[in-house]
Amino acid sequence: MLSEEKKKHIVDILNKDLDNEYRHLLFYMHASHVVTGIERAYMVDFLKNHALGEFEHISQFAHKIRSYGGTPIAIPSIRNDELHVNSSPLSILYQALDMEMEVVRLYTEQRKLFDELSDEDASLVLFIEEQIEDSQKDIDELVQMLERK
Repeated sequence: MLSEEKKKHIVDILNKDLDNEYRHLLFYMHASHVVTGIERAYMVDFLKNHALGEFEHISQFAHKIRSYGGTPIAIPSIRNDELHVNSSPLSILYQALDMEMEVVRLYTEQRKLFDELSDEDASLVLFIEEQIEDSQKDIDELVQMLERK
């Protein structure tokens, strides 16, 4: 059984992750509103689809936080002036790639920490591994979209 201290530490980490997932949702939705150019129609659908994926991540993180007895954050810690999105499809794709790569880096570090924190609870490690896998798929897709022949 995990101690209350360990549970609180896990909840704090997961709430920071939840905050990032909210930021990603806002990025993709905002980008879908400001994207311009000949690829706009495709990009709007692409970005809204990714926003839906982020919404699913938000739900998953909130559920995991509740499973550790915590309360999920309700409002992300982002100010409007922090949401810088260029309207160029190429710039948006590069920004999304950077964002997803940062997520994989962060969650990979957390995986090691969760492995230590949750001695007898493998579900936390599996959860974060699924998040890593999902973001890695996004990275792979973005890299292919950005390839130049």
